[in-house]
Amino acid sequence: MRQLLRSLVLVGLVAAPAVAQSTSDRPKGSADLGFVSATGNSSVTTFSFGQKLTWKPSTRWTLRQDLRTVYGEANGAVNTSLLVAKVAGDWTIIDGLAVTSGITFDRNRSSGIKRRTEEYLGVVWRFATLASDSIRFDAGGVWTQQRNLRGVENDFIAIKAGLFYKKPLGGGAFVQQSVEALPNTEVREDWRLNTETAVAAPLHKRLGLRLAYTVRYDNLPEETFQKSDQIFTAGMQITY
Repeated sequence: MRQLLRSLVLVGLVAAPAVAQSTSDRPKGSADLGFVSATGNSSVTTFSFGQKLTWKPSTRWTLRQDLRTVYGEANGAVNTSLLVAKVAGDWTIIDGLAVTSGITFDRNRSSGIKRRTEEYLGVVWRFATLASDSIRFDAGGVWTQQRNLRGVENDFIAIKAGLFYKKPLGGGAFVQQSVEALPNTEVREDWRLNTETAVAAPLHKRLGLRLAYTVRYDNLPEETFQKSDQIFTAGMQITY
């Protein structure tokens, strides 16, 4: 089952460019950067970087790529080290309904995770309201390969259920909310929940301000680590 899921994901991602048609749109994306440095009674350094890219090579295919990293030091010791990278593709069956597959890699030393790789395959339903709000639901299976800081390996099948909501506020500003639940099918107590609330507003042409609050919850964390991480980031955003 694990090998089948992984093979289907890889075939889907590799086949996407091959079926692209001449009607492809130009890739669209954004990048945001935040940095804080303080010295004196305390020495604190925090750096955050995020990047998103979306490309529709044909009327049926939509490809997405996301990257997010947060790094922090306090008095010479690393207190935050997070990296999340995603590549995914949607193949539209009928208007609003699609098959989705992708690969996610994340590293979160602040939570005891040296590396985690996830290949997923599922279905997605997306639509827009009369007020131009964008809504997306997705669900599917995930093969997870996880290694903690002590070198212990843990491979398992999980279920993924997600929600994405984006509401325009006018003038190019918007607010968006994402929720992702990942329960382990083999251990009932082992489930994760990731959420992000973000607000973006343009300042000048392609330059804007982005505020985001992220919660990463693990109901069965690594030994000596807490269940929840909360991250607030603020920085400049460039769209292209």
